[in-house]
Amino acid sequence: MASPDASPAPWSRGESATSRRPTRTGAVLHWAYRGAMANRSYSETEKKAALEIYAELGPAEASRRMGIPSGTIRSWAQRSGATVTRGETARANVEAARLTWAQRRADLTIQLGEAAQEFLDRARKVTSAQQARTHMGSCVAAIEKAQLLDGSATERVEVSGEQARERVKELRDEIDQRRDELEQRRKAKAVGGP
Repeated sequence: MASPDASPAPWSRGESATSRRPTRTGAVLHWAYRGAMANRSYSETEKKAALEIYAELGPAEASRRMGIPSGTIRSWAQRSGATVTRGETARANVEAARLTWAQRRADLTIQLGEAAQEFLDRARKVTSAQQARTHMGSCVAAIEKAQLLDGSATERVEVSGEQARERVKELRDEIDQRRDELEQRRKAKAVGGP
């Protein structure tokens, strides 16, 4: 005796056995119509939208977005003469990704600043010194990462080569001046002065 969940045989409904194909899902045998999608018709608006996506991103993405088989989209494209402009599209996608990264970086910087504030608040509330150190370490790390993403200096100061040479010259002059002063004090002590 057949289980109540099992589908009746196709010939019991006046259908031919070849119009359906069996598929297995778990232990239950299911029947699916062949060509269920083949009988589907699409509006001109759907075709146009699918061909626009096809031209930009290719048949797989057009199929995924529109829910239309990629073979159908490819045949429409072939009949209409549409082509995929992947080189131009790839360049546009890379540029869009750059803009997106800049936006994500700005958002992430804000989130890191908020996280640093939260860690600082937690460090103030805890009673254990170990927990306070842990929260403060996390706060410092969040601040440094936010500064790096923002383009700000973290612990070092960036200077140009000319500025560095100037600073080295100033330091050498200061060292020479202090050596001279030290030498004068030694001579003064040797003579018996203060």
